[in-house]
Amino acid sequence: MLKMLPKIEDLIVSNFWTSKETNTELLKISFKNKFKTLSLKLDKNFHIDAAEIFKFLKKNACSTCKIYINLKMHRSLLDSFQKTIDENINAFWRGKEKPYFEALRYKDDCKTFNL
Repeated sequence: MLKMLPKIEDLIVSNFWTSKETNTELLKISFKNKFKTLSLKLDKNFHIDAAEIFKFLKKNACSTCKIYINLKMHRSLLDSFQKTIDENINAFWRGKEKPYFEALRYKDDCKTFNL
């Protein structure tokens, strides 16, 4: 579906199922614009990897992007996921403007960015 939206800037998707191919497939997609908003509620995220997700963000998020990812995972794993993404954002975007990223626990504190 995302391949058919190369000029998209704001993406809000609920109940996005992941598989072991999701990370690889996301990185293959070429978007013409950088995302300003990215909000994903990942229903089945058994194979989600913070380092791979960051590669996607680095390639496709603008420096002022608001990113919310709702995940089904234990709080300690979620905290580790958040920390990995934050460290990568701070290392890659060195200026004042950096994407805002928040990993949320699916069902408990589900929210999206309102346009």
